[in-house]
Formats: sequence, structure tokens, C-alpha cells
Amino acid sequence: MSRRLDRVNELLRREIGTVIQKDYEWTNRLVTVSEVEVTQDLKEGKVWIGVLGGEANSVIVKLNKEHGSIQQTGTRASTNGSMMANRPSAGVSGVTSESISWNDFNGD
Repeated sequence: MSRRLDRVNELLRREIGTVIQKDYEWTNRLVTVSEVEVTQDLKEGKVWIGVLGGEANSVIVKLNKEHGSIQQTGTRASTNGSMMANRPSAGVSGVTSESISWNDFNGD
């Protein structure tokens, strides 16, 4: 992966994480963005969400519902993208990790 993509991924991880923590209330849960991976053309990406202290499904449903707002606020992209949750991946005990795919990161 190029240095540019590494920097974009890290910037998006921080920005999306800030939006998720600042703009949404997660009762008795800690929700974090653990990784972001965008394609070289910046049109698609995956966001890995970690949930500690509860079941991840309701968090993913809420993020899916609010994806346009998160994209607009956190990435300054258009709200035309789509977001879908993938199956949980293995992780540390008590932590659920979900991958969310976002399209149209750069607003094209």
C-alpha cells in the first residue's frame, strides 16, 4: 500500500472515530474505529468497528441507518454512498469487531 493511502486511511480512521464518539450515544458500550482501508481511487472503503461492553448488531444497525450523516460530517463526502455490515471477525475476548463498507468516499 502506498504512503498516501496509509495517510488517507489514518485520517479517515480518526475523523470517523471522532464523529462516532461525539455525535452518537452508546449506552454502556465503547465503540471505536480500529481500521479503515480505502481503494486506490478513493471511491470505496471498509471501516472496522470495535464494540466493547455489548452486542455489536444494534451498533451496526444504527451506523447503517446514519451512514450518510457520518460520511458527510467525518469525510466531507457526499451522502450517496452505501454502507453494509459484514460478519464479525475474531478478536479479543469481549470485543466484537465489524467491517463496514462505504462507497463513494470522495464524493464522485
